[in-house]
Amino acid sequence: MVVAGAIPIHLLAKERKEVYQKKGQPGTRATKKEESREETLGRWQEEWDAAQKGQWTKRLIPRLGPWLGRSQGEVDFFLTQLLTGHGAFRAYLHKMGRARSPMCLHCGDAQDDACHTFFVCERWAGWRRAVEDELGRLQPETLVLKMIESDRNWKRVATFARAVLSEKRMELANQGPASHEGTSSSEED
Repeated sequence: MVVAGAIPIHLLAKERKEVYQKKGQPGTRATKKEESREETLGRWQEEWDAAQKGQWTKRLIPRLGPWLGRSQGEVDFFLTQLLTGHGAFRAYLHKMGRARSPMCLHCGDAQDDACHTFFVCERWAGWRRAVEDELGRLQPETLVLKMIESDRNWKRVATFARAVLSEKRMELANQGPASHEGTSSSEED
């Protein structure tokens, strides 16, 4: 919901109820709707802060306001994998019963998750350095903030995610059943 910017339905229902209940109060309808939306976003932030699931996404997007208020950037298939950690990562595939091991194909001793892939693994260091030459040092806690600074930054990170994950998908497909048990690339889409 956070990645998509879709406010949870229970919060939207409460917001609409509050707007309706404010009908007789002073102020314009637009002002009342705006006030209620701010309250809704505050409640969503509280729920996000308390959530036990989505820890990787929460690390990348700790504050909903900047993410939801961005003026550019659409999330695609590859950015969704980067932002959720669900996709062409052996740790995730292992958890889903689709890979025998969560370990990185390149490092061998490191768990292959989104953090390892995009911020640590030497296999992807060349592409990472190219992005860092343009945007500065990449860290999970600052990646999204850099992305939402400008359309150029967003596109640069999106291109990085697409390149790395496209290559990872090919590598996983070439590993065969021993490491990626029967998953074709179309099943991952």
